[in-house]
Formats: sequence, structure tokens, C-alpha cells
Amino acid sequence: YGAVVGVILRTRQGVIPAWMVLTCGFIIRGCGRWIDYGLSEIIGSSDAVIPTGFHLRVGECLIVIGVVIWLEKRFHPLPDWFLAVGRNTFPIYIGHAIILNGAAFGIGLHLFLTEVFNPWQAALGALIFCGVCAWVVQGVEPLSAWWREKRRLWNWNE
Repeated sequence: YGAVVGVILRTRQGVIPAWMVLTCGFIIRGCGRWIDYGLSEIIGSSDAVIPTGFHLRVGECLIVIGVVIWLEKRFHPLPDWFLAVGRNTFPIYIGHAIILNGAAFGIGLHLFLTEVFNPWQAALGALIFCGVCAWVVQGVEPLSAWWREKRRLWNWNE
């Protein structure tokens, strides 16, 4: 879904203003449960139509997208590193799941960082981790280009 939203926003650049996306995000995040309860009454269901946390997440995503649209208009053209991070969100997600949670081997930072951090320490750690991920992702595209070239030379495509 995120890729679809990204493509829509990229191809319709300038058509969808940042304030509209932000407003939709705040409305969905704040009023989503009420909308869901209204929908469940209309269709006569005793259960919620949409899972509980869905509205919060969709609203937060729209808020972040609205901020990114505003940043893009404010600082256009965006720096290459920012665009590289946006193009490589899946490798970043996989890498963070492996590094933080130990998703692949069961060994992650969660085993070593057992103490509870105060908010300032947690924010600093998150900023450092995001900075390291942004720095590492700069090597993904050259590595991908190198691999595509090797595959072409070795005729693995055929």
C-alpha cells in the first residue's frame, strides 16, 4: 500500500497539496473509531468493521506523508540521500528487523540493550540508528547496479 501511495503522490506531483493529506491524516487518526462504529451500525454488525489500530496507523502514515510532501515542496530538489532512503524502504525494514529484533537468527540488539532508557536516551539512540541506516542505504544502489551488471555479463537473465 505504501508503494501505491508513493507512486500516486509522485505521479500526481503538485495536484495533492500537503495540507489536504495532513488534514485527512488528522481526521482519520482522531475520528476513525467513530467512523468505524457508525459503519458497523449501518451494516448491523456488532463487531468493528475495521481492526482497532488501523485508523491510528493510517492517520499517522498520512501525517508523515503530508510532512514529506511539504518538505519536498520546501526543499526541492531533495538531497540524493533522502531520495535513496525513500527508494530503499524495504531493505531498511528488513535490516532493522534483523538488527534490532533478531528476526533472522534470534540475535539482535534487544538481547544486549536490556536496561530501560529515559526518553532522551531513546530519542538519541533512534536518531543514531536512523542516521546509520541512512548512511548504509547509500551503498545499496551501487551494490544493486553492480549485481545487475554481473548478472548481465553472466547471462543469468536468460
